[in-house]
Parts: sequence; structure tokens; C-alpha cells
Amino acid sequence: MEDLVRANKKRLVSSYLQRFSSVLILVVIIVVLAIANEKFFQFSNFTNIFKQTAILGVMALGQTICIITGGIDLSVGTVQSLSGVIMAVAATEWGVPTVVAIIMGLAAGTLCGFVSGVIIVKSGIPPFIMTMGMMTIAEGLALITTGGLII
Repeated sequence: MEDLVRANKKRLVSSYLQRFSSVLILVVIIVVLAIANEKFFQFSNFTNIFKQTAILGVMALGQTICIITGGIDLSVGTVQSLSGVIMAVAATEWGVPTVVAIIMGLAAGTLCGFVSGVIIVKSGIPPFIMTMGMMTIAEGLALITTGGLII
């Protein structure tokens, strides 16, 4: 009987470790960083981290919805890049007002997503393949827009 109780406890501990191992690793990393640098827990550091991860967080939310519905979008990063390039080029080289440049960038990203979605739904092409194609198209359009130069 005692062996059975020990075996159940081992299974329970093993189950918890499997479930919460990523959280445990995150806590260990935070503790190590806090010990290594006394400025880690300052408000300015957390503000900086949140500012740097805001764009990725918004993109991850959209990708999460996509994955929950059974698809995948490989073009997220390049479409975001194309949108940023269009905004930058429109505002600096084309002389468009900043607000209009932002709207143009958002419209470009929306158009890419709309085209991908329509083609996936109407033709039955798997999302993996279609978004890989859109990734290539968006990357090419960004290169053409900048003339291959870094902005």
C-alpha cells in the first residue's frame, strides 16, 4: 500500500513538473537576472520591456486567433515589414502627411490579409502554402518600394 502511495506521489510530481516546467524556468531566469543586475526590477526597465514587446504582442494575438481556427500565417512578419516600409516611404519620400502614411500602411497590411484570406477560402489552398506565397510577395514589394535600401 505504501509503495502505491509513493508511486502516486511520484506521478503527481512528474505531472506538475511537465505542466509547469516553462513557468518554473521563467521564474529561475527572472531570479538570476534580478541577482545579476540590481536595476532589473526598476519601473523604467519594465516600461522599456513593454514598449519593445508591444508590436510582437499585437501580432501574437492575431496569430493566436489564426492558430485556434486551424490555420497558420507565415506572412505576419513580412506584411508588418511591408506596412512599415510603406509608412516610412510615404511620409519621407512621397511627402504624404504622417496620418495618411499610417493609414496607407494599415491599408497595405489589411489588403495583404484580405487577399490571403479570400484565396484560401475560395480556392481551398492550405493556409501554410498561401501565406508562404504572401510572405514572398510582401517581401518583394518591400524591396521594390525601398529600392533594396535599408530605411
